[in-house]
Amino acid sequence: MRTGIFGSLALSTLMCIVHGVVKHGWEIQSGRFPMWSIGLTGLFNALGAVLYVIRFPERWWPRRFDIFGASHQLMHWAIVIAGLAWLVGTVQAFDAAHSNLGQ
Repeated sequence: MRTGIFGSLALSTLMCIVHGVVKHGWEIQSGRFPMWSIGLTGLFNALGAVLYVIRFPERWWPRRFDIFGASHQLMHWAIVIAGLAWLVGTVQAFDAAHSNLGQ
């Protein structure tokens, strides 16, 4: 249930991007927000969810990852990396939007 909710929230972030691409086109939307950032964010969020659902690595190597490296911890690391990718993309979009103010 939690994984489904997490996946739904992750996919809901794409609604605004898809709307922008449909309304303004790929070129304008790419200039407004870097698409690589969105791709990496989605990739790492999905990777974290998959690792958590399949219980990698503790399912294959029981009792070896009880303290460090469990799937729940790997999921959190993937989400942190996804958040950092989103942050860098947001900062680039902010810089791009504010560099055109004087023109």
